Amino acid sequence: MKVCVTGGAGFIGSHLVDLLVANGRDVTVIDCLVPEVHRGSETYHNPGAEYIIHDYDSIDWASLPQFDCVYHLAARVAVGESAYMPEKYMRDNTMKTLKMLGRLRDAKPGRLVVASSMSVYGANAMPGESDRVMPQSFYGLSKFDQEQQCIIWGDIYGVPVTALRLFNTYGERQALGNPYTGVVAIFINKMLNGEPPIIYDDGYQARDFVYAGDVARAFSMAGSGVMPSGVYNVGTGTVTQIRELARRIASLLDFDGGVEIPGIHRPGDVPLVCADTAKIEKHWQPEWTLDDGLARTIAWAKEQGGQDTPDAHGEFAQWLQTLG
Repeated sequence: MKVCVTGGAGFIGSHLVDLLVANGRDVTVIDCLVPEVHRGSETYHNPGAEYIIHDYDSIDWASLPQFDCVYHLAARVAVGESAYMPEKYMRDNTMKTLKMLGRLRDAKPGRLVVASSMSVYGANAMPGESDRVMPQSFYGLSKFDQEQQCIIWGDIYGVPVTALRLFNTYGERQALGNPYTGVVAIFINKMLNGEPPIIYDDGYQARDFVYAGDVARAFSMAGSGVMPSGVYNVGTGTVTQIRELARRIASLLDFDGGVEIPGIHRPGDVPLVCADTAKIEKHWQPEWTLDDGLARTIAWAKEQGGQDTPDAHGEFAQWLQTLG
């Protein structure tokens, strides 16, 4: 079975590639290695896969093998950054996906699986797949564009399409030095550097954290046809407050430096979001608890050491001042 993974050298993509190779798949990876999420040891190549270092939208797909499945994971992935750099997200997520689909017309894969996001739901606290989408960030809008473009394209060309709306994914290989990465990686990196993590709003906002290995299994199952094509939430169905997340990470790292709460609200952030998993749990269920996943992630992060992080907080605060 020949498969392709766009973004397969990144965080979630590399976990998926490892799983696909272990399952005997013939894997081709397309990744342009965006610097802020591919820094040094955080670029992961599996020796059992073939890598094409290129932007996915400009690949000559017709010159590649006929793929049984294309997993489309390549995307910009920061809610906060998208607030003041919307053109980058609409270009790299929306327009590049549209261009890729145009090039795929002559190289139709047997199946297409696209990574979507919980951000498409906006402030809906516990959304189900049939609930109304109301993205409140340009990132969320661009992810909804990605999934809907793929679904429409699949309907036109007769290709089964599955969109996985990922909730807060964490785990090894999430870029520690990227100020716009996931909150778990940011908190761990800050504490490894002996610095208190910055918590936006009041810290009582809650998220559904799902481990990257579980997410990779969901993608693999979707691509092999284990679950019917369609849209699925990928989460645990439970939430953890950001203050509690910081406490758990601090405990595992023996960090006693506290936290910093500057009282800044990030546009696009919502107080609570938790996956309604009733649809996907008929086919897939998470295997990792938050405590076990955090322990594994922290063990990996310690091997990497604390990394320097650009001052995204200062940059973001400056942008907020321009709003008056």
